[in-house]
Amino acid sequence: MKRTALGTLLIFLVIGCATFPDQGRNYRYNNFYFQVAQGNVERVREILRTGQNPNIPEDTFDQMTPLMIASKEGHHNVVHVLLTYKANPNLKSRNGHTALMMAAYNRYPKVVEYLLDAGADPNLKSEAGHTALSEIQQSEKETIIHLLKSKGAVE
Repeated sequence: MKRTALGTLLIFLVIGCATFPDQGRNYRYNNFYFQVAQGNVERVREILRTGQNPNIPEDTFDQMTPLMIASKEGHHNVVHVLLTYKANPNLKSRNGHTALMMAAYNRYPKVVEYLLDAGADPNLKSEAGHTALSEIQQSEKETIIHLLKSKGAVE
């Protein structure tokens, strides 16, 4: 679960835009997953009001739901809106990751709090057997801090 997965998602979205040249910017404007990834809370809310199901995963390799995308990117306002529209915090991606695991791994405490308050199960396991807690322990935060300090970084 690397941050580069968002880059992959954005590439797929851009490729999708190239597939529909007659639609151009309108395609991105109307693409729910693109708006979620961008953190455009007002546009996400507008699309949800039209009846968009917040639990349908995007049609890419990772099969992440909008809630997973917003959680991974730390878009807490979008997470809040998605949860208001009954996004399920316990759905899993293709490899078994949940929105909570993604928020924990990327260290977004406000998103973690929203998800837990909405009933996210902190003990669900990914295909690799990881939980949200083990994901944050694997985020190598301490390793990165050590590397930065060893090269002269100061607090």
